[in-house]
Amino acid sequence: MKKIVTYVMILCLGVISVSAQSKEKSDHKGAQKELKEEFKASLSDGQKAQYAKLVELRKNHRESLKATYTEEQLKVSENKELSRKEKRSAIKSTFTEEQTNMVTAHKEALKKEREVFKASLNETQLEQYEKLNKKRMGKKKGAKRKE
Repeated sequence: MKKIVTYVMILCLGVISVSAQSKEKSDHKGAQKELKEEFKASLSDGQKAQYAKLVELRKNHRESLKATYTEEQLKVSENKELSRKEKRSAIKSTFTEEQTNMVTAHKEALKKEREVFKASLNETQLEQYEKLNKKRMGKKKGAKRKE
């Protein structure tokens, strides 16, 4: 009887911790969305145009790369069983030299556009922009988590 009570207690604690983590994650997403809306609202018309250009450039790069996919790469990208990270890794390992060069050129073009956009931001906007992009820009390959 004591074992059963112990197992039930452990199970309850596990469920509580998992639900707390999922709530924390959804709160974070809501805060990010709010920050993004606040950031977009603070932009001038010219800055909004530059931001839209960045978004469009990223979309066009993605589409142009996908247009060069082989049948094998298309099958991997459409596989519902793989996570986004697994798909990216599997496709990247099958890139041709031309595709690799295309990705490199796209990264460079996007980096230049991002720098032009960042140069047009004031201090407050720049701080908001960097908070929005912290996850993407903050993680480097092989970087260890701070504990």
